Amino acid sequence: MLESGFMKRMPLLIAVVAVTIGVSSCQKADDEDLDLATDLFGDTRHDASPVICEVDGVKITQRDLEMRMEDMPKASKSRFSGEDWERRLLEYMIGEAILAQDAIRAGLQHESAVSRQLINLRRTTMRDAYASLVLWDDLEPSREEIERYYEENQATFYTQGSVKARHIQCDTRLQIDRAWEKLQGSGYENLFANVAGEFSNNSESLKRNSELGWFARGGYISALPYGKEFSERIYDWDIGVHPPEYIGEHWHIVEILNREPSRQLALSEVRDRIVAALLPSVRQNATDEYVAKRHQEVDLEYFGDYRPGRGRTADELLKLGMLANTPERQEALYDLLLLDYHDSEYAPMALFMKANLYLDTTGDKYRARNCLNRILKNYPDSELREQVEYMLENMSRADFHTPTSIEELRDLAD
Repeated sequence: MLESGFMKRMPLLIAVVAVTIGVSSCQKADDEDLDLATDLFGDTRHDASPVICEVDGVKITQRDLEMRMEDMPKASKSRFSGEDWERRLLEYMIGEAILAQDAIRAGLQHESAVSRQLINLRRTTMRDAYASLVLWDDLEPSREEIERYYEENQATFYTQGSVKARHIQCDTRLQIDRAWEKLQGSGYENLFANVAGEFSNNSESLKRNSELGWFARGGYISALPYGKEFSERIYDWDIGVHPPEYIGEHWHIVEILNREPSRQLALSEVRDRIVAALLPSVRQNATDEYVAKRHQEVDLEYFGDYRPGRGRTADELLKLGMLANTPERQEALYDLLLLDYHDSEYAPMALFMKANLYLDTTGDKYRARNCLNRILKNYPDSELREQVEYMLENMSRADFHTPTSIEELRDLAD
């Protein structure tokens, strides 16, 4: 599942990186030579739109201008809104072209600080491109993961009840009684809206036909400075018109127009929220799994202090992780063990300890469950299997706690 903004930016980002980082020579893209000094806009694809400007050999087309607007940060786009925005944006692009060309003529691309930024831009752009366009393409949590998250977090998917009301507001009891008396009559002139127009002195609510909108118990009401007190007082009233009440600083006749009860939101109503909550972890897991797989396939060699385990055995890393005094240090040591000794007999325990670390520190059941599933998948004969299966089956329970021994696990199972 790809963000449309990123998709639109990717061709331009890749093109800019290829152009600016092309060391001193040109590179190929779409069978065209990229020129460091002139290819400052576009995305290397054939552009049949009209040329609208040329700056020292740099052609700017209508499509270049439109793409430049798409690529601009949201906070900057307001500068180029309204009448003649295209002309103002073109002038901005001309300034960009002038400064970029002068920087190239001055050889600034060879300055170490500049080269460092350009190299970093190339690396991070290509890294993010592969993740977004390949690893994360159409990636989203599974149906089971979404349903499990919903079950485990139902308390957060609850809509508070609300009421919709309108009122007539007066300063004195005499005025509100006259309004109330008139409401008892029949005829067009005695309709609530007409009586409100005649008697109510709240200019804000009168702009909306005397309506106060929807609000919860103790909720904010824009037309009333004492809206919290007002909403708490009337929240439980029945639908219909109610006699005068003194609330806050005024007399009011209130009509409850409608009511929405508090209720549990259905999974279909909150699915997008759940996907958004799970997606970062899902993507990170997909990236981690891919890198771990490729890690075993690439031609890789470590030297000096960067040898596997930083010179420590898997057993030593596991013990150090258990003794570490911060969660961050513990996780780093377990990750190092899993990275360098993934085939070790200690790898399942490192995953198990990571799962418990997530549960105890952040309550992240998704990542904990991912670690436990990796044990079952990658180490099916592990002696931890029974405990892992118990945790996966019972983790959603409110009273769940991790068994501290195999004896306790068996007692719980009974």
